[in-house]
Amino acid sequence: MSSETLVFIPLINNSGLLLALAAIYDAVNLEDRLNMRYKNIVLGILIGIITIAVMATPLHFANGVIFDTRSIVLSLTALFFGCIPAFIASVFSILFRIHIGGIGTLTGCLLAISSILIGLAWRKIRNSDRNISFFELYIFGIVNHLSMLALMYTLPRQTALQVLAGITWPVLTIFPIATVILGKLLLRQKKRLENLDIVAAHERKFRKILVQGWDIITLLSEDLKVRETLGRVDLITNDESRNLNGLSFPDCFAEGKKELIQLSITACLLDPSISRTIQLPLNIHTGEELPKPDADFPWVEISISNFLHDADVNAILVIIRDISGQKADQESAEAMAGRLALACNSAEMGIWDLDLLNDRLIWDDQMFQIYGVDPVNFTSHFEEWAKYVHPDDLDPTWTIIQKAINEAGNFALQFRIIRPDGQIAHIEAHGITEANHDGQSTRLIGVNRDITKRVRAEAELKKSETVLRKAQAVAKIGTWEFHFESSRVMASPEAREIYGLSHDKEYSISDIQQLPLPEYRDGLNIALKSVIENEQPYSIEFQMRKPSDNQLVWIHSRAEYDPSTRIISGIIQDISEPQKAVAEREKLLSQLRQSQKMEAIGRLAGGVAHDFNNMLNVIMGFSDLAIARIGTDNPLARDIEEIQQAATRSAELTRQLLAFSRKEVIAPRPLNLNQQISNSLKMIQAMVGENIRIITDLNSDLWNVKMDPSQISQILTNMAINARDAILNHIDSERHPGVGLIILSTANKTLNTQQISKLSPSSMPGSADYNPEILAGGDYVMLKIQDNGSGITPDVLEHIFEPFFTTKAEGEGTGLGLATIYGIVNQNGGHIMAASTPGNGSEFTIILPRCLQEITSDEKGYPDPSSDSYADSSLEDTQTILIVEDEAQLLSLAERILTKRGYRVLTALSPEEAMKIASTERKSIALLLTDVIMPGMNGKELRHAIERLIPEIPTLFMSGYTAEVITARGFLEDGFDFIPKPFSPRELAQSVKAILDRNIKTQRDRTKKEGPPDDEPSVKQLDII
Repeated sequence: MSSETLVFIPLINNSGLLLALAAIYDAVNLEDRLNMRYKNIVLGILIGIITIAVMATPLHFANGVIFDTRSIVLSLTALFFGCIPAFIASVFSILFRIHIGGIGTLTGCLLAISSILIGLAWRKIRNSDRNISFFELYIFGIVNHLSMLALMYTLPRQTALQVLAGITWPVLTIFPIATVILGKLLLRQKKRLENLDIVAAHERKFRKILVQGWDIITLLSEDLKVRETLGRVDLITNDESRNLNGLSFPDCFAEGKKELIQLSITACLLDPSISRTIQLPLNIHTGEELPKPDADFPWVEISISNFLHDADVNAILVIIRDISGQKADQESAEAMAGRLALACNSAEMGIWDLDLLNDRLIWDDQMFQIYGVDPVNFTSHFEEWAKYVHPDDLDPTWTIIQKAINEAGNFALQFRIIRPDGQIAHIEAHGITEANHDGQSTRLIGVNRDITKRVRAEAELKKSETVLRKAQAVAKIGTWEFHFESSRVMASPEAREIYGLSHDKEYSISDIQQLPLPEYRDGLNIALKSVIENEQPYSIEFQMRKPSDNQLVWIHSRAEYDPSTRIISGIIQDISEPQKAVAEREKLLSQLRQSQKMEAIGRLAGGVAHDFNNMLNVIMGFSDLAIARIGTDNPLARDIEEIQQAATRSAELTRQLLAFSRKEVIAPRPLNLNQQISNSLKMIQAMVGENIRIITDLNSDLWNVKMDPSQISQILTNMAINARDAILNHIDSERHPGVGLIILSTANKTLNTQQISKLSPSSMPGSADYNPEILAGGDYVMLKIQDNGSGITPDVLEHIFEPFFTTKAEGEGTGLGLATIYGIVNQNGGHIMAASTPGNGSEFTIILPRCLQEITSDEKGYPDPSSDSYADSSLEDTQTILIVEDEAQLLSLAERILTKRGYRVLTALSPEEAMKIASTERKSIALLLTDVIMPGMNGKELRHAIERLIPEIPTLFMSGYTAEVITARGFLEDGFDFIPKPFSPRELAQSVKAILDRNIKTQRDRTKKEGPPDDEPSVKQLDII
């Protein structure tokens, strides 16, 4: 027998001891009294004993060098049972190996350690010992015993070589195979025991559910008496100890429920092939005189099945299951579905559901509205949706959806559709897939939203941004950022050019702070400090000398701070151009002086505007009719034309006077004071001069107000000029240049009535408040203008808002500036106050009501006449027009003008007469032409009265009154059509024609399924060609 065979035999015999390990594992795990930790400890001890046993019958290779199968035991223990058993078994192995002694003691101890480390590492990498294959176990055995052979080099070199030469082949042959056999045996035993544990756990769970849960299983005999009951018997009996056996099951329930259960059981007895399920409140019979309401009992589902024909059961099976939670969930789900539908409708989102397996597409009502599709013509297939997608968008859209279906993922995309009426709409879609247990997508659910308006708005915004970027390039505007983390200033090339800085050098914020002239440095430092501490943007102007060429330039700097990134971002602009600025300043001052002069003239013109315009209208209208009657060839025609031209020039002069004095028709709209102030800063700076600094402290989240932008400009201009004059009177600007200061600040204020009644703009002792009305509590926007001028004495302060009151020399002012501002503020429902101390400047505070409307630039056009033939197509204009005018001559003129053009004209000298005509001609009147101001009832009230007879009657208002009069009666608030007096016959005819045509178009559009019309402007004064 060879030496290798002699090595094989003891190793094989030694491996046989490993079979005891499987029996030990079974014995330990079948002992239920031990918890998992104690099981692991006991298992580790027993495996340690097995390890000692295999070490007691080793292969003796040399003195102190032995071989056995403990490496298999320890590695598999670590692989299958984890750290605790492996550690305990390895301790046994190491201690026994030390006891044996010899030159291989260290090697044997290291072998025990390496075996458990390899097993634990393998266990960690796999993260599970399930489904481990024969091949993997074999590789595991190879790796473990290659490590063992490598440890032989810890023996003396000669001994190690002899050992390796004698045992390498037997070890690599027997030990991996033994590892596979023992590993599979342990894995099989472990799985068997785990399955037993699962069965036992399920059995325990089922028993607990029956005993403690809400399910009751009852077996009934053929006479409907209870034979056996499992579960919560007390739900029926109200007594946990009571036995139902022998009782009639239907008799356990209250009246009304008893009969229903009796009928259901009877149906099952008649036809054993069917089962009955009923849902009802478990209203049991308690023996009380007054039955309890159903709401006091849980909802249950009672399932009844007839098994009397089944020899194994031979009973009627009744299962009672509590469904109170399901009922609550169902009601909650229905309520949630209702809220979801309401939310989707409010958000104009449509919901869709696509069954991928059956190609069934479901849309909600909002989807049909978005796509403009009639549900009657909807085929409920995927192709139905695809045919509405724009051809250019179909392929990329389908690619994204297909990817989501293949990956069982989500998608979000935008595409265009073509509605049945030909309109193109932009759609935003979101979807999510549902998949079965195989990962196959079976369902696609999502929402669609019409974003056409948003897409168009974004396109307009992008266009505006492009224009803005080009404008900034032309205006030489630079940008910069200061990063607190790096203390570096990042400047654009244009900013470096404006500042005169090198393009290659890095600069700190300290370098930038040294750029302004000394007298401006404090202002810049204060602004930088304020923007950080208050997180409010600043806007300042200063002078500096460019380091590159020593050129003196004016800089406008604006910046804001982002605390989340700790970055100050700003823009600068070179606003020098001194000669141009001076010329522009003189021009603006000249315009201002002219405006002040015309204010007084405008007041006079406004006083007589109504009567004057009416008479001019009569002169112009009848002269035009006279020329038309006698013909232009008549010698008298030239004389009449001269009269007509004189009247036209007079009318134009009146309009010019009213325009100068801001008494023409105005159009208030939502606007932001910050934007208006920013837009006016350059003009104001030019007016006040370079020696006066303007500092703004504007609230970045300022609310909107509703005013005419020209009124804001007028307030800022008058206030700035008053502040400039006060500063120049107080300071010698030539000796102290740049020390004048005007501060414009804005803020949001929420005030109650008590706070408004106690408003005080500052702590200054002198103050004036000329608004006699107590404003209502609410949200207001505050504008404050401060200066460091000469201030106002108390005796002057109390008169400053009076018309024509002035302290200026004769010829230098009209005294209408502050009076005009007061009128504007009062007209817009606001409040103005002033406070001042002589020698310490003045402070004016204006509060204006908050406007909740958003600022929009969208305007809708109206049909404009385009030619003479438009107004002269009299033969086609046969509609009926009701004219209401208290001036008989004007009434006659309007009647003749419109009658000549083919209209049927009804006339009334008073609103009362107009109401009588409207009541008899309600079906024929197509347009109401009415004066605004009339005795007894104004034009607006008349229209509302006639609308009760003729709903939505088109109305054209006419008036020669000024804006104040019309505004006071609400004619600039509701989007009325308006034509100012005087007007020519052609202008009147064109206006009437335009309104009637627009009304016809509107009526036609209502029959079509189109999107809602754009918002109309607040005032529609028809364009006249």
